[in-house]
Amino acid sequence: MESAGVALWGVSAADDVADSARRQYLDFIARGDNASMEYLLRNIDARFTTGLVLPHARSIISAAFVYPEAPAPRSPRHPRWAAYALGDDYHEVIRRRLTPVAAEIDRRLGAASRVCVDTAPVMERYRAVRAGIGFRGCNGMLIVPGIGSRVFLAEIFTTARLPISEPSPSEISCEACGRCVKACPGGALRGDGTLDARRCLSFLTIEHRGELPDTTPVGDRIYGCDTCRLVCPHENASARCTVDEFNPRDTILSLTADDISDMSPERYSAIFSHSAIKRTKREGLLRNVKLLLKQGK
Repeated sequence: MESAGVALWGVSAADDVADSARRQYLDFIARGDNASMEYLLRNIDARFTTGLVLPHARSIISAAFVYPEAPAPRSPRHPRWAAYALGDDYHEVIRRRLTPVAAEIDRRLGAASRVCVDTAPVMERYRAVRAGIGFRGCNGMLIVPGIGSRVFLAEIFTTARLPISEPSPSEISCEACGRCVKACPGGALRGDGTLDARRCLSFLTIEHRGELPDTTPVGDRIYGCDTCRLVCPHENASARCTVDEFNPRDTILSLTADDISDMSPERYSAIFSHSAIKRTKREGLLRNVKLLLKQGK
């Protein structure tokens, strides 16, 4: 796993999701906290029922990949990007790196395995806690001891029966200092591990379609937020990324707000090819920079 760039991994039994976690997810949906992310309603039974992800699965390997911290903007003219999105698209990179691992498990153990990144209907943080990788913080993110939340998560579901790791002691076990709740620009965090995506800058600048209210507190952010992660006392800035593909692209870091405002569809496609930033589409990026420039005047 280390040769694939995995910083930490563990194994949990391929049990169905516990009733308490199932209720928490359904409450999240019932409150409307998913905002317009209707995809969180799709394949909802598969999120809870392991056999719908991989029939006859016996084990789930959870893996955490560290990604680099975002450098400070080069000038006030350069907007701030979420650190996770500055390199190559993690979906593609992780799948490419874990597929040979899954194939080797199948070859050695006569198993069938499936690699899942976050586009699959998997409750990744729940599975990671079960595998002993980390614990859920008050900001709802997985916190990996010694690293923080600057990680991508992925899983290998397999029919092989593998040795099970010791689970993390508690699903919510940060010291509840409240820094993330106080610092959240949109007031999205409740402090109990849940959030309202309708107030979250990551949702608003990435997933939301349509115009944003002029009062949306984007500051100098063009894509994503990172605030709750950055203020967390568990965040370890020295945690090292070993995956070259995750290193920030200079073509993105060098963009000024004016560059983005004038960006043609062709240049957008060229700069953000194989980038997670394409999630927000060109129209969303232009909307974000328009509000950023308006608030900066």
